[in-house]
Amino acid sequence: MSKEYEQIHANIEKLRSLRKEASKIALEHVRTFRELSKDIDPEGVLNGAGRVKKRYELRDSTGKVFLAAAHKIVKQHHDLARKTKSVADAIMDSRPEKPDDVSVMRFNRKLAALKTDLMLSTNAQAATQKLREFTQSAGHPYFAAHVADHFAELAGPIISTASDKDAAKKALTDEQKDVAHIYDELANEPRRALFNEANGITQIRDEIGKDIAASANKEEEGEG
Repeated sequence: MSKEYEQIHANIEKLRSLRKEASKIALEHVRTFRELSKDIDPEGVLNGAGRVKKRYELRDSTGKVFLAAAHKIVKQHHDLARKTKSVADAIMDSRPEKPDDVSVMRFNRKLAALKTDLMLSTNAQAATQKLREFTQSAGHPYFAAHVADHFAELAGPIISTASDKDAAKKALTDEQKDVAHIYDELANEPRRALFNEANGITQIRDEIGKDIAASANKEEEGEG
């Protein structure tokens, strides 16, 4: 496996770890707020308005500390997610390694014979079947990619179906198949709401403030 492939899987584990850490951050600040709230007026000297004022001051100070930690981890997560997505793009767009010269020569002979058969064929259905069989038997990803690149030329007068071209393109390397499997997850990671209903944002919103909760998933203060 390539270093890029190993890096993707290592980064995915880091992203999952950051999501767990985000949950801890939210819940820890909620616990801190609750504990400090108990000591707002330990001597009982404040009136109702005074206690409300102190509670709002505590919300503000706790909220600022929480947002500093939240923005930091959101930026870490999104930066890593964008980096990982770029590595995945590079793998998906990479060309398969060329096989040995003998294998290439044999493939080219078969390809030349197929072209001749298709040109001379008077039966579109039979020609389509030959092209489909050749596509499915390409085997090595390098050959499959070659067939996909030249599919329009090969199909030419028989106007084969789009599914045949898709079959050629689906002959990916093992790394590409694995990356393709997790690609949707990677594509969504840079936009993921790290703080959500499942990891403490509800408690942040209800106890510390709606404005604090609404700002939690920004990468930095003032971001739209």
